[in-house]
Amino acid sequence: MDNFFDLPLEQELLEEMKCKSQTMEVTCGTMIVKEGDQMDYIPMLISGSVRVFHKDDQKDREITLYYVKEKEACMFSYFTLFGDNKSKVFALAEKDSKLLLIPQKLMNEWQFKYQSWHKFMIGTYIHKYELLIESLKDKSFNNLEERIRSYLLKKREHLNSNVIQGTHQSIAQELGTTRVVISRILKKMELEEFLSIGRGRIILN
Repeated sequence: MDNFFDLPLEQELLEEMKCKSQTMEVTCGTMIVKEGDQMDYIPMLISGSVRVFHKDDQKDREITLYYVKEKEACMFSYFTLFGDNKSKVFALAEKDSKLLLIPQKLMNEWQFKYQSWHKFMIGTYIHKYELLIESLKDKSFNNLEERIRSYLLKKREHLNSNVIQGTHQSIAQELGTTRVVISRILKKMELEEFLSIGRGRIILN
């Protein structure tokens, strides 16, 4: 927790964050935010990893938008400040995670009160915007095998582990394809010794 407060922010702001925010701990697999949820608090990640995605229930498909890493805020949650205060995305804990919940009212005040906070949030916006563009390019220009390889490498980076938990069906949902296609490509990658397939998990070599 203490490491979280070494962000390049004014000391007065850091003290406000400590005193006026709440903390929440969630286990891996917990749905933190669902589309349509009222956002009275804006979450910032103290530790762990969170996947932010859009979901199409009718097609049983998901699109990963970006991952929230330690010491980052969720960009789409922040956008609710300027809209109807309802989430437009889902957020899922990919590891056991700890969150700092900042009251929405404070976020508005800090935007004008603290220059460092304004700079921090603009930096977050730019970074996540670049990730969204990268994701769109990946989906538009790369074939499915390249997308799966990129997906697994990003998972390894964000989870800091060579072991990727998940079924072929869950990967298919995230990438907008079918389980059969995912299984075929993963088997090919296994023959190439890029990975090993286990029960409910993939091990990157």
